[in-house]
Amino acid sequence: MGETIKTDVKYKSYFWVKWEVQEQDTASNKSTIAWSCGLSPGEQYYTNAIRMSAVTIGGVEVYAGGTYSDITDYKDRTFGSGTLEVEHDGDGSKTLVVGAFSGWLYGNGDYNASSRSFALPTIPRATTPGIGGVTIGETAHISLPRASSGFTHTLRYVFGGAAETIASGVTTGYDWLVPESLAAQIPNAASGKGTLTCETYSGSTYIGTKSVTFTASVPGSMKPTVLSGWAAVSYDNSGTAAENMAAWVQGYSKARATFDASKVTCRQGAGISKFSITYLGKTTAGNPCRTETISTTGATVRCTVTDSRGLTAWEDFSLALLEYAPPALVGADLFRSDGEGAAADGGAHIAGVARARYSELGGLNSVTLKGYWKSVGGGYGAGETLTVGAVGLVTGNVEISADRSYIALLVLTDSLGNTARYEENIPTEKVAFHLKEGGKGAAFGKAAETEGLLELAEDWHLKLTGATDLNAAAEKIAVLDPGGVVRYRTKAELLGDLAADYIVEQGVSGIWTYRKWAGGILEYWGKEQGFTLEDGWHGSPAGPLAVVNAENSTVTVTNWYGTDDNRAARPNIITCGGLYEDGSVSVYDRNPDGTPGTGYRAYYYHVNARWK
Repeated sequence: MGETIKTDVKYKSYFWVKWEVQEQDTASNKSTIAWSCGLSPGEQYYTNAIRMSAVTIGGVEVYAGGTYSDITDYKDRTFGSGTLEVEHDGDGSKTLVVGAFSGWLYGNGDYNASSRSFALPTIPRATTPGIGGVTIGETAHISLPRASSGFTHTLRYVFGGAAETIASGVTTGYDWLVPESLAAQIPNAASGKGTLTCETYSGSTYIGTKSVTFTASVPGSMKPTVLSGWAAVSYDNSGTAAENMAAWVQGYSKARATFDASKVTCRQGAGISKFSITYLGKTTAGNPCRTETISTTGATVRCTVTDSRGLTAWEDFSLALLEYAPPALVGADLFRSDGEGAAADGGAHIAGVARARYSELGGLNSVTLKGYWKSVGGGYGAGETLTVGAVGLVTGNVEISADRSYIALLVLTDSLGNTARYEENIPTEKVAFHLKEGGKGAAFGKAAETEGLLELAEDWHLKLTGATDLNAAAEKIAVLDPGGVVRYRTKAELLGDLAADYIVEQGVSGIWTYRKWAGGILEYWGKEQGFTLEDGWHGSPAGPLAVVNAENSTVTVTNWYGTDDNRAARPNIITCGGLYEDGSVSVYDRNPDGTPGTGYRAYYYHVNARWK
């Protein structure tokens, strides 16, 4: 660094002072300045025609002034030069002042320059410490890039309300064991910011102070500590059908956690923030707190305490639940019987029997079997309690008619309210043929129950042969409705009952194979070959049936060469010109260059249209 200070200029002549920093000594806090002064002549000067005043730099007179003669070569003349040691301020800074100076030239008069001030480069003095993030309770390194090998340092910190001296007389660095007690300054945070201060000395001389900010984090090892029994897990069946069962029940129980805060110790000023329980990734907080319903026979739940810094301690609990499945009926049967429960074709009672399969839950679960009956179209009554595994009368003391059909029901219910059901139709007494009283109804294989109907027992089949009134018209199919009554339906009626579309006609017509659907869809497809194109246009033969709304139809045409089905497809472009009411297809064939297609052709057609 350096500068040239000039006087005013007259006739191209001026006096000057030059200076520059030659070197700086960090240890002594000094700069060495090289200086010079002189004249830049714009004319020729002779005897005693030149005078320059004294020059002061930094308050020191470095040149006493002088008178000079015979400068006639127009070249700069140096009147004085040398070096000057300048001591810097304590912080390494320094302002250098070059005092005002002047000169005189014969015939031109006086030349003047004002005083000037310059900031010299600061000499590094006070050391700036280096430190990264620190973990409380662990060792952190503090680096000290000192400016002089003779410098020593005193290190101090401030963190929250804590302030201490770390060490004194430190040279290039220090390994600081961060006190655990600092965590008490941040009881509600996982980390906090502090200030590290470094005082720099040269011997006993104080040089300066530099400070930096650091972040201190609480380690995971400062999580809460817990004693045995701090958390307890029990079943919670409240609000469920198992509420009165003192047991873990699969599909009903929740895990309920309670916590004893007196057995939890938080570290260095932290407090308990929350207790929680986790099951299958879902966490619920509180004291007590509950999981969702546990659907398996084995589960693991985690109880957790979280402190005010967010650090956690936890304990896992393994749970075993009693296996539970809804009840099931095994070997269930319902039938006509006599008053003793013995099967009887014309019996006046309905009997039932079933075994039970259910989860005993350690003796806490039981089942009840009840039987119900009703007339067809009627409603069930209060029911009769039956003994599981033994035949019992579903009808109790009530007798039923041998000429009527009934419906009976077995219901198995366990202590949790879950049920299994078995329902059965109880037919009339079995007879070869029965004429209903009054002669207006008849039945085969059972008693006639409905006027105006010919009924057929469920286990009977009807076979019609010859020209009878039943099949003289459209062919009909005998079907059994849910009430056990035989109904005769044509195929169309039966398909209508099923609400499904169906084919009413299919066959071959000319080149076409077709299907005609009841809903109005017409499908047909075929191959036409061996014809010759003259100008690209071609019309297919008429379709198998007339079509309606031809503009909404879909037509696919594939172009093949000649009459050989095995030859490769031609690259020609086919455009469907339309579908006509008679079902014929209009086709335009053009070559890749846009010219009309000519020559032998074979087309494949596939048409989706409507016949109504």
